[in-house]
Amino acid sequence: MKMAKNLMRLAAILLLGVSGTAWAQTVNLYTYHLSPPFVSGKGAGLTYDLATYLSEKSAGKYQFQVQELPRKRLNEVIKSDDAGVVPWVMPAWFQDKEETSYLWTQGFFPDGNALLSPASAKIEYNGEITSLHGLKFGGVRGHKYQDIDAAVEAGNISRQDAQDIDANLRKLAAGRIDFSSAADSASRYLVAEMGLSSKIHFSSTPHTQYNRRFLVMKALPEVKAFLSQVVAEMPTDEKWAAIVSQYQ
Repeated sequence: MKMAKNLMRLAAILLLGVSGTAWAQTVNLYTYHLSPPFVSGKGAGLTYDLATYLSEKSAGKYQFQVQELPRKRLNEVIKSDDAGVVPWVMPAWFQDKEETSYLWTQGFFPDGNALLSPASAKIEYNGEITSLHGLKFGGVRGHKYQDIDAAVEAGNISRQDAQDIDANLRKLAAGRIDFSSAADSASRYLVAEMGLSSKIHFSSTPHTQYNRRFLVMKALPEVKAFLSQVVAEMPTDEKWAAIVSQYQ
């Protein structure tokens, strides 16, 4: 009897000592944004900091786990996986302008797509896609580009894809493509990191502007409600501001 009580007491102590995250619901945080500042190394970058931030905000209810995927693979995964979240995205990028295929939060990260060109052949975008007709565009394989895709399909712009933003920046610096378009947050970080500030021009008018949001699978309405609450608090949350400031 005494041994049984001791075993029960030991079990209780062990249960109390287990971190609350051991009982948390794991939520996959899928990302195809694999360049800095979103992913800056193995298990590092703004997306990983976001996962930690969200897990802590949930007070042990959720454990957000980053899953890095190329865009094409992500497109396949979200068709079959009904228990995941995709950060840093917009409805138009997933053919969901009506917001009926997935659940969406409000925007939480203001950004835009910069219009980049070689410093030796600067392009100042005027907001009209026709101003880019006849030029060679450098894209990232699997990525879609507002207005540019239609112009490429119509034969008005030629497109040459690379594996990532870094490769396109090197092509721009060497004058091998006429222009490219990439997230302002990522491209400014990389241009400075790669020492290409004197070789690449940022148009004063960006290609697009947007406020990045969370895409949430329909099977996770409670997660969507949680994220919506967090998003509402982010603008005044000093902890989130401190995280973002590390990458600016």
